[in-house]
Amino acid sequence: MFFKITLGLYDANVFVSVGQKHEDLLLSLKKNRLKISKDIFPMGDHTKARAIHFDDGTNLIELPKADFNSFEFFDSLSHEILHVAFNILNTRGFVLSRDSEEAYTYLMGHLVKEIMKKIEKQIKVPKK
Repeated sequence: MFFKITLGLYDANVFVSVGQKHEDLLLSLKKNRLKISKDIFPMGDHTKARAIHFDDGTNLIELPKADFNSFEFFDSLSHEILHVAFNILNTRGFVLSRDSEEAYTYLMGHLVKEIMKKIEKQIKVPKK
C-alpha cells in the first residue's frame, strides 16, 4: 500500500509505503509525480524500515514488510515517524528543547493517527 499524508500547517507531505516491493515503490513515486532529487536504492535485507527526506521537503516512510500482528512493525513505524517529525520541524527552525517538545510530540501523535487511519482503511480491520 502507498498513500500520502498532507500536513497543511507545515506545508509538508509524508508518503508512506507499506508492504511494497522496491519496484512497486518506485512506480508509486512516479505515479504521484514526485520530483525526487536522489536515487532510492533498495533496502538491505536486515533493514526493517527507513525514512527518506528529499530536498523539496517531501518525506517518505518505507516499511517493506507489513506484519500488523507484530510489535516490531509498530516499533519500526514509530521510529521512522519520529525521524520525519524531527525533519519537518528542524527544517522549519525548531530546536528540540523543553520549550519546543510539545510541537514534536503533537506532530508525532498526529502522524501516527493519520497513518494508522489510512492503514486501517486499506486493510479493512474489523471494528470491535
